[in-house]
Amino acid sequence: MLFTCSVADLPRYRHTTCWLITRFAGRVPRASYDEWVPDLAPSRDLHHRWSHDWRPLKSPSLWWTSRYLPAWARSKTLDPAYKTAIQRAAELSLTGDLTLACWCRDETHCHRSLVAHAVRTHLGTPSDPAHPLPERQIITTVLTHRPLARLLAVLSVSPPLTTTEIQPPPETRTRTLRTLRTLEQLGLVVRDQTLQPHWSITELGSAVWANILLRGNHPS
Repeated sequence: MLFTCSVADLPRYRHTTCWLITRFAGRVPRASYDEWVPDLAPSRDLHHRWSHDWRPLKSPSLWWTSRYLPAWARSKTLDPAYKTAIQRAAELSLTGDLTLACWCRDETHCHRSLVAHAVRTHLGTPSDPAHPLPERQIITTVLTHRPLARLLAVLSVSPPLTTTEIQPPPETRTRTLRTLRTLEQLGLVVRDQTLQPHWSITELGSAVWANILLRGNHPS
């Protein structure tokens, strides 16, 4: 089972495996957690911006959705170390009890809620509502990464396709699957596994791709 808590509440969770998912671990008693996993923490740049620019604004409505979530997604979506840590957390929480801890008292606007959601999604049992990226940030993400743009372009003009139909060469299958799963996490494509995995574009994906075409600067 997966739990989340503030660093101050860690002693209550010592019956579980405790991961500290903060950017810095120096002030946390080492005996209070089992492993420090900074790959699940905000990047140094994001932590600095949150600490110095956004947290002083007091009301999270001024920065959480419009600033923090896009910055988090931009730094984590294609980060292999983050994905590996999410997989490890999912495996641990599936076979035992895992607690994710960081400093924030209120989890509503804390990155540990995003990590917990990613772990539960990896397990196929998301229990928290998704935090959708603002559309403009999704567009930027697709434009920045050619594989995302190419696959979204293919699916925008085709019926549901299998991974093999999208990219036949076997040696590129793993890379293609990773890219498709990233598009799936962004809500741009959906997977149907009734017979074999088929991928198709979502309404959001179509809207994003149409916006990219209107801009006229999509990767070729």
